[in-house]
Amino acid sequence: MPEREVTLAPWIRVKHRLPGRLRLSMTLLVHFPDGANWLRHQLLALLGVTRVRLRPAIGSVVIEYHPDQTDESTLLTHVAGIDWQQRSESEHEPEYCGGDNLLNAGGLLLAQCLPRRCAAVPTLLLTVETLAEGVASLTRRELNIEVLDALAVGLSVLRGDNRTAMLTQTLLTLGEHMEQETSRHSDALLASLLRPQEHCVWVECAGERRQMLSSALTVGDVMLLGPGDTIPADGKVLRGVGLINQASMTGESVPVRREKGAWLYAGTQVQEGNIAVQAPIG
Repeated sequence: MPEREVTLAPWIRVKHRLPGRLRLSMTLLVHFPDGANWLRHQLLALLGVTRVRLRPAIGSVVIEYHPDQTDESTLLTHVAGIDWQQRSESEHEPEYCGGDNLLNAGGLLLAQCLPRRCAAVPTLLLTVETLAEGVASLTRRELNIEVLDALAVGLSVLRGDNRTAMLTQTLLTLGEHMEQETSRHSDALLASLLRPQEHCVWVECAGERRQMLSSALTVGDVMLLGPGDTIPADGKVLRGVGLINQASMTGESVPVRREKGAWLYAGTQVQEGNIAVQAPIG
């Protein structure tokens, strides 16, 4: 089935596409780099998205997704609808990929083979980001790991020891890459564990109660939930009062009271009370 055409916002351009992978250029990310983590969370919340890599300095956004759960046009529609006025700002940690490791390994090889003066150019180009982060931390009067990394690399560069500088840079980048990969795998595993599993749920239909699989729920269905039930779909409380455990969403262990008109999220659990919840009508 052909994908529908999507009208993109002027600050978004599609740079490259592959099945399950989409690369975008977003100028707003360049203007608001402190919103990178917020943007990542917005994208990871979309159905089917498995990984997001950002380069705020050049506005690059790479989205990896499951083609059987979503498609390019759906993703672009959601991206175009993101409200940047709601963004929250925080420090963005640079991401490293396999290409960064290969680039540093190439720089290490050049530092080993080329004369000192010639090798100084690729060494400086590949270490300038580490040095800049250290200087930025010092200007903020912070003594952190970025300062120590920059000191280790900078001293080697000043001595003209390009091999040591590139070896240090390569090991730093490789360590960061391995740490981030471990974190991403852990997040993916946690997300899969928290994702609501298919189970039977009681539904009210035409004044009668019947049981059906949660995967068969449609918009407008009224779910009848009691103590111990996991909420299978987002919805609004129609009647009843319940204490809802939202630890899977917020990490808060204390249940919250929800009554008529309140919004409930899939994956949370009814701890006490009996409630009727209607799946949203589109």
